[in-house]
Amino acid sequence: MIITMTRPGPVTLDVQVPAPAPIAVQRPAPVILTAGGVSAAAIIARAMAPVVLSATISFPPAGAQPINAASVQVLGHLRSTIEAAALVLAQAGPVLGHVWQSAAGAVTVDAQGAAVLGHMHAAAVVSVTVDASAAPMLGHVGTFVTGGVRITAASAHVLRRVYGSINAGTGRVATVAATLGHVAGAATGQVPVKASSSVQFARLRASGAAAAKVTGTAANVLGHGLAAGGGQVHVAAAMASTLGHTGAAGAGQTLITASAAQVLGHVTGAASGHTASNSATSAVTFGHVSSSSAGAVTVAASAAQGLHHLTALAVGLVDVTGSGAATLGHMTQVAAAGLRVSAQASATLGHTVAAAAGQVIVHALSAPVLGHVGGSGAGTVAIHVSAADVLRHMTAAGAGAVADHAASAVTLKKVTASGAGTVASSYDTVTQAWINACTTAPTSTYAGQVDTFIKTLRTNSILTLLDDVTILAGHNSTDARRNILAPTVLWTNTGSLTFTAFGGFTTNTSGSGLTSGRAIKFTGSKYAQNSASFGIAINAYTTANTTEAMVSSSDSSSTLVGVANDSGNSNSIVSINGTSTIIAYHASTKKALWALNRSSSTAVQGYVNGSSTASGTNTSGAPTGSAVLGPTGHAGIRMCAWFSGQTLTATQHSTFESALNTLLTANGANYR
Repeated sequence: MIITMTRPGPVTLDVQVPAPAPIAVQRPAPVILTAGGVSAAAIIARAMAPVVLSATISFPPAGAQPINAASVQVLGHLRSTIEAAALVLAQAGPVLGHVWQSAAGAVTVDAQGAAVLGHMHAAAVVSVTVDASAAPMLGHVGTFVTGGVRITAASAHVLRRVYGSINAGTGRVATVAATLGHVAGAATGQVPVKASSSVQFARLRASGAAAAKVTGTAANVLGHGLAAGGGQVHVAAAMASTLGHTGAAGAGQTLITASAAQVLGHVTGAASGHTASNSATSAVTFGHVSSSSAGAVTVAASAAQGLHHLTALAVGLVDVTGSGAATLGHMTQVAAAGLRVSAQASATLGHTVAAAAGQVIVHALSAPVLGHVGGSGAGTVAIHVSAADVLRHMTAAGAGAVADHAASAVTLKKVTASGAGTVASSYDTVTQAWINACTTAPTSTYAGQVDTFIKTLRTNSILTLLDDVTILAGHNSTDARRNILAPTVLWTNTGSLTFTAFGGFTTNTSGSGLTSGRAIKFTGSKYAQNSASFGIAINAYTTANTTEAMVSSSDSSSTLVGVANDSGNSNSIVSINGTSTIIAYHASTKKALWALNRSSSTAVQGYVNGSSTASGTNTSGAPTGSAVLGPTGHAGIRMCAWFSGQTLTATQHSTFESALNTLLTANGANYR
């Protein structure tokens, strides 16, 4: 059958053969519709109810040929060339064939409920759009040059593949498809693909300057994407059991997002490739990411059981965030790369290494273990840890700088900066100032112990009430005489007392003890006439059952008298800013923290090891001299700590004593 158009205008061909006699449309001979070169012509071919429509419909330039097939068992194929446009609609047909289009033509296919939607091929600058709903199988589409391919598949059992090459653009949507095939985009083509609830999401490939985008929701398997040259790959998977891998080469970009995926595989970016985002939420395992040359790698994992490792070479940038992850692995970066790691509530934060001019910044919150970080060259290392059980070590070499901030960490191992590096620590500012003033730096262990002591006093609102805290059982004879709260102020060993590292100063028969370089009440001091406290700790002695005046006034007045009494004598003379107080103040041993407290113009109290032992009344007097530690002419008494400041409550005396005892006991200088 040949129909020839001789004038403009649409021509409608209706082929309606009632069953059971469809012989007329089963002939092998083609149906040829010739538009006669009339550009405005439109021909509509409708096939209603026949079992088979098998035809080749061909148009010369500028033709348009919508084809409507409803309930047909087989819809054949359509060929459109040059600038022709093709529209094919198939509803409930078991087989929708294929459409071929070349040059500048456009092909649109809508298949609903068809058992098989075949394939379409568009070449040159064509556009191909395919919409398949509830079709058991959606075939493939190929497009070349600047053509665009867009596929929508809803509830299709199998979504095959899309191929876009050269300047092609491809879009693909699959909803509840059992299998989503693969997409390949070459040159500057674009291949967007979306799959929802598909059992398998296969792979996507983009080469040249192509861009490929894949979205998978609730898919059992999301495959892999590969972008080469200037290609771009964007993969998003939600609720997918497995998210595969993506590779970006050349200047390509790789973007991956996975939510609640059981396994997130690996991402590789090479050369100047940019692996911009690799995000996994609630993934059981998060694989690894590698970026080389000028690439950048960004990884975010939330509630992932395992976040593995990242490697960035040359000038790459690595940024990793892990929230609630059981394990956050390690990252290695060299050259001028920058590396940033954030882990929240992860069981283990591994290690990070940055070399050359790299930067390493690590944030860990509530992580039981924070590993180590190394930065070399001109790199900088900054770590912020809150409530971590263990903060291990950081190393910065060359001109590197190390900043270490640990809050409530059970163990802070070490921080090392070499070359021109600087260390900005997490110590309390008081501790850091004391460390900086020491003639010999304390070990990190001892510095940490002192810092814990200072932080305890600060937390309990005691630190700001004191003028002087001197740990006489220190790490060397000079720094053991240094007031931690005013580290430029040192006690003078006037009596040539014997010093024992982490033991203290022992008195002799000829010396006059340790003398202070300033009055106990000085301008701006916390220590005042009607609000004052001081204490001396003794951890060894040779003569028992004696009363020793351990604290006295430099001006020979009796305004400062602290007595260590193990003789049982109830008439021990003790005075703090007064001259005539007599209270029972003794113990079974001299080894103790002996403290006096004035809480008002008339009331004084005595404490031994933080417990109240005596009290009395006495009108205060103005303190005038400085304190002298150690009794004149009495040998063998070793002093290990001293403090002074304003009045303390009974609770504060107890807290101070407990913290001091912990510090001294850790180094064998305990007095209990």
